[in-house]
Amino acid sequence: MTKSKPYTIEGGRENPKLPWKYLKTLAASQRQFTATIPVGHTKDDYMRTSYWDVVAIQFEVNTKLNIIAEDGSFYGEYLVVACSRIHAQLVELLYVDIETAALQNRIPEDYVYAWKGNVLRHCVLRTSDNEIVVQEMASKQECMEWIAAKMGSVAA
Repeated sequence: MTKSKPYTIEGGRENPKLPWKYLKTLAASQRQFTATIPVGHTKDDYMRTSYWDVVAIQFEVNTKLNIIAEDGSFYGEYLVVACSRIHAQLVELLYVDIETAALQNRIPEDYVYAWKGNVLRHCVLRTSDNEIVVQEMASKQECMEWIAAKMGSVAA
């Protein structure tokens, strides 16, 4: 049996192949840590190389850091691109300001569903004054469709 060559000729050009020695499992090739950033520490703080001087001895180049704020206000993914025993230089792969993202994805709840007993049955309430705007609907699903239609017409 002949060994496969890392390069073959195909159509007159080199066609590189990845040799097995360059393929490693994640556990063998990359360390990964999660760091919880204390309240009061900022992104500017942890992007400084000296911020990591106590724990940098654990890092190697290509160590992946998942960073989350202790209060849950942000999340980030970073790659260590240079390090020594007393510093680590990070490159940002992903940063999400969770509070801002949550505000952007929040759906305004101007109307809510409520069951008001056997007489009024399924109803829709306006949240601003808790007033019933639609009553005696056949089902909760019908109320939810009414709310969706109302919110769609307000947005348009």
